Amino acid sequence: MVKLFRRRMLRLAAVGQELASKALNRVRESGSDRAQPVPLLPAADGLEGARVMITGGTRGIGLAVAKGFAAAGARVAITGRSSSKVQAAAAEIGHDALGLTTGLNGDGSLEAAFARVEAAWGGLDILINNAGMSGPAAEVLWELPPEAFDEVMHVNATGAFRAASQAAALMQRQGTGGRIIHVSSGAVESPAQSTGAYAVSKFALEGLSRQLAADAGAAGIVSCTLRLTGIHTDMTEQALGAVRASMLPEPDTVVPAFLRLAEAPAGAVSGRSFSAPRMLDAPETELAAQSPLAASVPFTYKKYTHNGRDVVRGDPDFRIFDRAENQYGASPKVIEAVTRELQLRPASIYPDESHAGLTAALAAEYGLTPAHFAIGNGSWEVLDRFLEIFTQPGDEVIGGKPGWFGFNMLCRKRGLTVRKVPMRLRNGQPEHDLNAVAAAVTPVTRLVYLISPSNPEGAVLNRNALLAFLDKLPAGLPVLLDEAYFEYCDDPEAISAAGLLERRERPIFGLRTFSKFYALASMRVGYAYGRPEHIQLLNCAERIFSISHLSEKAAIAALQDQAHRKLVRDSTLAQRRRMEEELQAMGLSYFPSQAPFMLAELPAPLKDVVARFAQEGVILGEKAFYKSKFTMLPVSTEADTTRILDLMKCCIDELG
Repeated sequence: MVKLFRRRMLRLAAVGQELASKALNRVRESGSDRAQPVPLLPAADGLEGARVMITGGTRGIGLAVAKGFAAAGARVAITGRSSSKVQAAAAEIGHDALGLTTGLNGDGSLEAAFARVEAAWGGLDILINNAGMSGPAAEVLWELPPEAFDEVMHVNATGAFRAASQAAALMQRQGTGGRIIHVSSGAVESPAQSTGAYAVSKFALEGLSRQLAADAGAAGIVSCTLRLTGIHTDMTEQALGAVRASMLPEPDTVVPAFLRLAEAPAGAVSGRSFSAPRMLDAPETELAAQSPLAASVPFTYKKYTHNGRDVVRGDPDFRIFDRAENQYGASPKVIEAVTRELQLRPASIYPDESHAGLTAALAAEYGLTPAHFAIGNGSWEVLDRFLEIFTQPGDEVIGGKPGWFGFNMLCRKRGLTVRKVPMRLRNGQPEHDLNAVAAAVTPVTRLVYLISPSNPEGAVLNRNALLAFLDKLPAGLPVLLDEAYFEYCDDPEAISAAGLLERRERPIFGLRTFSKFYALASMRVGYAYGRPEHIQLLNCAERIFSISHLSEKAAIAALQDQAHRKLVRDSTLAQRRRMEEELQAMGLSYFPSQAPFMLAELPAPLKDVVARFAQEGVILGEKAFYKSKFTMLPVSTEADTTRILDLMKCCIDELG
């Protein structure tokens, strides 16, 4: 049982650690293996003289929170089951703290504790509902004896209900309202296997908090929950060992989150649940967003300079290859279509929200119906709708490693765990490891996301391997194939989602963009295709008017210009072959690619190669892959290829 308990605590401690890292780094002393307390929030009028009661306040988090409120000027009472420990803790807190011995078995001691607080202070302003227990663990929930389950629920849910009921009655009786903060767990936001009755009890606690907020709001009583992740306590030391537990944040580090919730406007917190790591890192954002968005920051690409001059995208003096943009440019017919549309349709008129023209053109291209397509503001927006429809915070999704950074970014914003599966090398060449992807699926996997051709390797999904892989997955698990570069593919064994739509055992989608092959990155048009009953889900989540009528007309014109499409494809394939031949002649390894880019061996350290290219006005993405031995080179126009290959030779001669 101890072994099982330790395993459970290891999983619990891991939950939310990525979100907690910023807070942990802030509170550690440089060079120390043990987290140090952060300064408490300064005393404020809102807490000076406040009447605060903390259940389970004799040790760990409860004791730290009690000290924090006392230091902020509040009057503090703590409860616990052991009289000696209660009195010792009250003496340690100081500030005339009240020590109240209580039980949770309906023996009247809890009621007596609240009566004593009312007699001493005339009422109660804040209850911190902290008392709880982890209980025994089992590999699976149904192995837990019912009596053990009942005990955990009795303490963590029923006990919390008893304390909250007493507090709410007192707060209503005194006529000034009050605030109840329930101590929840990251297990609610990111459920982990084998968390037993503990996780269930915390779900119940959050339900209690929401219902209490709904019932007591008219009386001015605020109820909310604070979700804690792994904290260094006696319990985690017992489970993990002293050294490993010491790497977790100290109880003191979460005190500012409690103080902030105690002082925040009632309308910002009532009925809501908050993440302690995010509250510590960005309290105002967490109060406003109440989601993993609070831990994210807006993304911007790196700005480049050359000899003190800002490099602007599109500047003819520079070639920038950090976003796989199509250097051939859009079809000339796009300009004609957009110009004509500006003359025929005033800019003051809303676009067609059904995208009828574009879905009809795509239907003709694929031999499907318009109902097979969902249109969005670039593949970014469509992909985000996939995550919105098929996942919720705490779920897992599967992606590649390193994979596309945009997918990882969107998943972080939605509070998802990405299980990253690396490509495997066969005969020195990367390929999708579909067996490893299938093995990575868990009961909380909600989406499998595969890129073909992959980014950054340019490897495609093989028809037979993909069909065998799909047969291994649980029925109903959605599979999304990101085919942003599929138009550049010439491998006869490659398969797209279009060849899989008749497989009815699961939702299968293809995701494509007009930004790459069709060179319409600034027009922001992307789309997904799949069976109509599944595409309808995406359309239900569509942001109306997500693309302009100009973007739609541009996409239709690009799609229908077969001559320009042939030029881009044939030229890219020819330059790809040329790059392979000349890199080989230079003695540099490369990964054969089906994309408009290629991983090539670095002839020198990445920073030196990037700097040498930049001297000639060529900007490469500053990333190295596969043990930092390879960098991504664009497959572009003939002139670009000549320039890039010449610079690679210069790097060999000058830096190698």
